[in-house]
Amino acid sequence: SDKFPDKTDLFELLLWMYDVSGKKAEAIKELDEKIKIAPNAKYYFLRGYKGYSMNANSKEALEYYKKALELEPGNYDANWEYGRIVYNESYSEYSNLSATQQKAKKEQYIETWKDAKQHLMIATENSEYTKDDKILLLGNLKNVCIMLGEESNAQMYDDQIKALKAL
Repeated sequence: SDKFPDKTDLFELLLWMYDVSGKKAEAIKELDEKIKIAPNAKYYFLRGYKGYSMNANSKEALEYYKKALELEPGNYDANWEYGRIVYNESYSEYSNLSATQQKAKKEQYIETWKDAKQHLMIATENSEYTKDDKILLLGNLKNVCIMLGEESNAQMYDDQIKALKAL
């Protein structure tokens, strides 16, 4: 993002400078080095996020998010991105199946969507997300609930989205 980081350390500032100057590969290289020296959830999350934003490699991003969550299970950002990617990828796969294939594989996808929902719900506990971020996150949850057949939960998230938009 082009927005100057609010709360930052010098390393995050360096990453931000690489991003705004279009040098994402350098940012990833710096993160890889930092992870070797001082692996932590924040760096694993950032590595997954920056790698995904650069080349949309969801498998690689998910591996970094998993590592972040192993170290810090309550990491809001890693939970959100993990849940979002797992849902979006599985929904895309599912919607490209024939009706017969969808019926045969529905239970498998339901388990995947439940996993995505669990991660997204953890992310909703972050009180520091912006209004727009909260709207996006609740939209992700609403979509997951629709696919899980949880109409009342989907409606609840939709109501929360409408309330936030009204602010």
